Amino acid sequence: MNIAIALRAYDRFGGIGVYSRNIVKHLLKIDKINHYIFIYNNESHVGTFKDNENVSEIYIPSANAFYWDQWELRKVLKRWTIDLVFNTKFTVPIFTKAKTIMALHGSSWYTNPEFYSKFDILYVHAMMPVYCHEANFLISNSSLTTSDYIKYLHVEKEKIATVPLAAGDEFVPIDDQEALDVIKNKYRLPEKFILTVTSYEEKRKNFKTLLKAFENCRKEVGVELVVVGKNCNKYAADFNLKERG
Repeated sequence: MNIAIALRAYDRFGGIGVYSRNIVKHLLKIDKINHYIFIYNNESHVGTFKDNENVSEIYIPSANAFYWDQWELRKVLKRWTIDLVFNTKFTVPIFTKAKTIMALHGSSWYTNPEFYSKFDILYVHAMMPVYCHEANFLISNSSLTTSDYIKYLHVEKEKIATVPLAAGDEFVPIDDQEALDVIKNKYRLPEKFILTVTSYEEKRKNFKTLLKAFENCRKEVGVELVVVGKNCNKYAADFNLKERG
């Protein structure tokens, strides 16, 4: 079987980029039979998997994401005998004879539209129902996302499956006490703590509720809260963290 994977999100920062890079790496570990065609929009990635005999890599240049997804990608698919197309984020090529699957990473356009521009909302409300209808199957990253797509877009239950995300290979227990002490001292970490990995997006990341929940149970659980991520230090000023201890 020839499986094309659209990897426009391969070099993106954030969760979808991490997902895209990891899922292809692990697919190749467990599948040596099917032939994969990895399609990038960044030429520097071509050759990443050159040592895998069942992989071909293609670069498609395009400045416009919609044009890349629906026109440039389709031209490549016509040149190959493709059985299945998988897109790692929120879209499928509409006009193709191949079977299609797309990954869903949330539904906040529908549950919290106030976080997005009017253009984003208009685009999603116009195109997401089309993508969900045209896709042969959908995979969702959580039970909540799955239920939201069934509720708001009336996706058939038989057409969507929840495939939870996993930790990357780099996340393993570390027993080297010396290494642990170096990190503990470098970041002045408490003995026990809850870690949240986030970025600074005041409304969408809902840091206010996280903080409130932690304050409510802080004495009972006997731990501190450690926050890490891009520009997360701005939360300190927004929520008077120093004054609140």
